[in-house]
Amino acid sequence: MENNPNINIIDKKNRLDRAVAYLKGEQIIKTQKDISKKMGISEETISRALKGLEKYLTDSFLEKFAYEFGLNPEWLKNNNGSMLTQQEQKVPEEDEYEEEEEEDELALFLREERKNYDLTLTDIHEKTGIPQKVLKEFQWGDAQLTDRQRYTLTQYVEEAREYFQENAIGIPKGRITGYYYPEVNASAGFDLTTFNNEETRVPIFIPNFGSNVIFINVYGDSMYPKYKSGDMIGIKPVEFPYIVFGHPYVVVFDNGDTNIKYVQKGSDEHHVILASENPKYEPREYPLSIIRCFFTVKGSFNKERM
Repeated sequence: MENNPNINIIDKKNRLDRAVAYLKGEQIIKTQKDISKKMGISEETISRALKGLEKYLTDSFLEKFAYEFGLNPEWLKNNNGSMLTQQEQKVPEEDEYEEEEEEDELALFLREERKNYDLTLTDIHEKTGIPQKVLKEFQWGDAQLTDRQRYTLTQYVEEAREYFQENAIGIPKGRITGYYYPEVNASAGFDLTTFNNEETRVPIFIPNFGSNVIFINVYGDSMYPKYKSGDMIGIKPVEFPYIVFGHPYVVVFDNGDTNIKYVQKGSDEHHVILASENPKYEPREYPLSIIRCFFTVKGSFNKERM
């Protein structure tokens, strides 16, 4: 077992992690940047060594690390002796300190922040021209960007943040709730099934409201006073077997017509009745065969509340 190179590199990584934890506990270092400055080695190399990549976590690296921070190189390399060269000292357990890494801001955006904005790597590739494979590897530190790619991605990140900060409804914090399509109206004949990223849309952030919600306008007075014309409703697709009769839904017909109505049980299993809140509009029965899909209404907002 001692000759297994994989076991050996894992042991070295564990000892290096303990050494880093000790140095942080003694406030000798705070981040990987401090290690980089002290050793005169790039942060990228430091990061990869700390991840246990065999190409970077070499004996020469461990010797230099030990020399710069006054540790025992034989302990780091082979677990001989104690960590400190002068005296025995309690070594922190591996989980006593959390590793605080100062990582590339662009990589962090790709790995974490973009998810808050509902941006995919495909979206970013289409806007920047950077190959999706490169973006995927870069976010995990397995590839580097050219100077031109870094400049292009930096510009994209700045524009994305500005858009979400300045145009968002709500405080852009946490995962995005969904998008508001200001040009789309229920009861105005817009085909909800044709939504795409090119439509005018505004990010919405509402705590504890869910995710992947579509926000559109109410048009007309058939659902007045429950929903007034100009109100915003949040909707999500739902399969017909999960419809709860008597509740409001946005209904999309095969011809693209879109209405918000109460869905009620029809004369048989192949029909439904769509009813309005406004008594001026008579309920009407429709065959399910001409209805393309249903959207459940998650909530509504009027201009007075916004």
